[in-house]
Amino acid sequence: MRRGFTLIEVVLALGLSSIVFAVMLALVTQMIRTSMASRRRGNAQVSVAYALTLVERELRQATYIVRPESGAGQTLEGCSNAAVLPGATAPEALDASRPMRWFAFCPAGDVLHYHAGLGCPGIYACATSSSFSFGDASGPAAARFTRPAAPAAQMDVTLSVSTTTVQTSLAL
Repeated sequence: MRRGFTLIEVVLALGLSSIVFAVMLALVTQMIRTSMASRRRGNAQVSVAYALTLVERELRQATYIVRPESGAGQTLEGCSNAAVLPGATAPEALDASRPMRWFAFCPAGDVLHYHAGLGCPGIYACATSSSFSFGDASGPAAARFTRPAAPAAQMDVTLSVSTTTVQTSLAL
C-alpha cells in the first residue's frame, strides 16, 4: 500500500490551484474596479445635481449679476437684494430692512467652488474656505455660465464632473 503523493502530483496540484487562484483574483479585481467606477459616476452625478441646485437657487434670488455681464465665462458672481440704482456707482440695497447677500461660483484647478456671504459685491479668494466644492475625487469639474447680451432674461448653465454633464437654461 502506497501513502502520500508523488512529486509530479504535487507540482500539478500547485499549478492547477495557482491558475484557479489567478483567475479568481482577476475576477475580484475587475469587480472592485467596476464598483469603484460606478461609485465615482454616482458621486459625480450627485455633485453636479447639487451644484446645479445651488446655482438655480442663487440665480432665482439674484437681483444683480456681476459676472458674466454678457457673454460666457467660468465664473458666476451676483447679489440678492442689491442693484446699481440710477446715478449710483456701487450696488445698493433694494430693501433697507434686509442685508445684501453675495454669491460666487469660481473654478480653481479641477474644482468648482461656491462662496457666499453678506454685502455686495463679495470679496473672496477662489478655493479658500468655500462652503461647497465639487470635482477632484470624482473627476475634473468644469462650468460655463452664458448670459446673452443685456438686457438678458436668461442664463445658460453647463456643469460637468468627469463624464456627467448637465445643461440648463434658467430665467432670470
